[in-house]
Amino acid sequence: MKKLLSILGIIGVFWGFISIASASSSSCKEVEFDNGVTACVNIEDDGSDRELTTDVDGGSTSYLRCDIMTPDSRLKSIPLCNGTFSYDETDMGRIKLWIRYNEEAPSDREGKPSSSNSIRTYPQWVYNFDDEERAEDDLEDDSSNNDLDNFYLTTDDTTPTTSQYIDLTIKARDDDNDTITDYTDTVDFKIYYRSSSSSSWTQTTSSNASTYYTMDTDYDNGYDFTSSDDGIAELSNFIKFKKNNYDYKVKVYAEDDTSIYKEITFYVGNSSSSTSNGDLDNFYVTTDDTTPTTSQYVDLTVKARDDDNDTITDYTDTINYKIYYRSSSSSSWTQTTSSNASTYYTMDTDYDNGYDFTSSDDGIAELSNFIKFKKNNYDYKVKVYAEDDTSIYKEITFYVGNSSSSTSNGDLDNFYVTTDDTTPTTSQYVDLTVKARDDDNDTITDYTDTINYKIYYRSSSSSTWTQTTSSNASTYYTMDTEYDNGYDFTSSDDGIAELSNFIKFKKNNYAYKVKVYAEDDTSIYKEITFNVGSTSSSSTYDADNFYITTDDSSPSTSQEIDLTVKARDGTSTDTAYRGTIQFEVYYKSSSSSTWTKTTLSTYYEMDSDYEDDGYTFTSSNNGQKTFSNIIQFKKNNYSYKVLVYDEDDEDIEGYKIFTVGSVSSSSSDVDGFTSSELNTVEGIYDARNDMIDNLKSDYSNLRNSSRRNTMSDDLYDEMELILDDDNDRTYDDFDEFNDAWLDRYRYTISIR
Repeated sequence: MKKLLSILGIIGVFWGFISIASASSSSCKEVEFDNGVTACVNIEDDGSDRELTTDVDGGSTSYLRCDIMTPDSRLKSIPLCNGTFSYDETDMGRIKLWIRYNEEAPSDREGKPSSSNSIRTYPQWVYNFDDEERAEDDLEDDSSNNDLDNFYLTTDDTTPTTSQYIDLTIKARDDDNDTITDYTDTVDFKIYYRSSSSSSWTQTTSSNASTYYTMDTDYDNGYDFTSSDDGIAELSNFIKFKKNNYDYKVKVYAEDDTSIYKEITFYVGNSSSSTSNGDLDNFYVTTDDTTPTTSQYVDLTVKARDDDNDTITDYTDTINYKIYYRSSSSSSWTQTTSSNASTYYTMDTDYDNGYDFTSSDDGIAELSNFIKFKKNNYDYKVKVYAEDDTSIYKEITFYVGNSSSSTSNGDLDNFYVTTDDTTPTTSQYVDLTVKARDDDNDTITDYTDTINYKIYYRSSSSSTWTQTTSSNASTYYTMDTEYDNGYDFTSSDDGIAELSNFIKFKKNNYAYKVKVYAEDDTSIYKEITFNVGSTSSSSTYDADNFYITTDDSSPSTSQEIDLTVKARDGTSTDTAYRGTIQFEVYYKSSSSSTWTKTTLSTYYEMDSDYEDDGYTFTSSNNGQKTFSNIIQFKKNNYSYKVLVYDEDDEDIEGYKIFTVGSVSSSSSDVDGFTSSELNTVEGIYDARNDMIDNLKSDYSNLRNSSRRNTMSDDLYDEMELILDDDNDRTYDDFDEFNDAWLDRYRYTISIR
């Protein structure tokens, strides 16, 4: 609750509280302000809603601002302090009401606690929803229990059997998540259940509780914290759940303030609704823009991951944030406070109290228009952390304006990896050199982030890579312990890490692959292959380019398309090719002439079999592989380029351009071609595949002519280069292209 109040304080307002002395629902409470204005406020039942009404004497309601916090910890702004709000439960609870007039708090604060940390026991409106009247207000502030902000719960087993009692540990914490060592109030419990076939929780009642659980009688009436607990209650043999294949939820709440509570979930038997929240190891955080302007909201995507960096698709816990800043002249981060936050940023009110993952998120939270930074020439850092375990967090940095303290880590595009020996023996350690590079392949000399590794192997009789695990790693390799937890680049590295005696491979006649990736962005990685002994899986080949074709170069956004990749030596298919290819995707809008590389799911979706691991050619491919339904482009009126390259030699590459929607790749910016001429080239390019298929179907001579096929393929490649305004294009103007096209057309006619 205090987090909500501190966030409200962001806008620099000193909140006042209403004390209610009367128990009648028809009378109102008068509130005084220093400027002589008085307000009389009241809450009444209005059927399914509650109604707040306020009358003003000596002023105007247009200057009033009220916020209601209901007992279930929901905050509702009431414009002009007159309006309705809902509260679903029917029992008695505290309604907290903050009011101010022209940004001033009430002046009649007699008897109110003086400490700003005593928020919980400020005078509050206690409303009995059963009797539809205000109840007696508790205005006391006689202990430090008022610092209570939340509970932290742990248990000895979240997956007990029906014959097993489990323990519960309850920690009372303040808004800094520090234990309140002198907490001496009472907590109570509510128990919920759901079957394996249900997604909804049902609260147990006194009449059916014994069907679902047995609670130790010591805790039947809650638990009274004592001074000897030091703020941590150890409830031994607390509860036993009695029905198999059920989920159970225990809600622990403060008896004198039900809005402060914490829940913990248990899974008994094979309940399919159970989650793997306990597997949370880290967060992966991305944004749509790391260099926004002061007028720009940025999005944040938060992925909950386990210790294998796999997404926890059923993660349903709460995350929260801390915001830091530093000026261009500073190297130190400063955390914002409730009193100065509004100076530095504006956060969407949807996220003021953190974000609760839901089952529909599938472990990935898309926080749209999350935050806007307000000061130019500043760096900002957003820390995303698990509310239940603040040691699990991730930070992301933003640079607003020309902040000189910012690094170029955000410019990381790829790694370049070399070694002293790609064919070591089993007794030999090898070195690894990792260079961090931007999208121009220039070294990022001030790169200071962390890299990590994955190790794969395959025997001489296999064409498939297998990732090592923690249980079998020692069978396949020995890594220097210095690198067990990755490697942190330092400023002295100048963007190049020299990892001496990095790894030793232990099995002969095996191939090994080391994948080096950015710990903050696993989509940025580089792999290097080692052959130990006579691994027959490592074949030599002569390929120097890839030739890419597709079933549709102008698909719709709802269409999955095929891609055929042919490894070629010049213009001849290299049937011996056994390399591993990787894919990169670029886009440009109809108004842009520049390609932008992307891994974002907002632009495309690629078959997961190939997106991260690529594809390794085998002898059965004979140098050519068709990938069915490999990719779908998701934004209309965009051009896309799919680049295919050999992961061991990036100079071996090829690409294919796609047009989605009404994007014309033609532009008069291409020297030597007018817009009309480019439209002609584009028309021939788009029609080419169908035309070639028809010709081959009708004329056997054309099917069997390798020269004609090569001439056609070469011209197709050249049309791509023209439409992409590539500096390597052969034809400098339309006349040259037209002559080449006519030459191939005449040859086709002559041999058909």
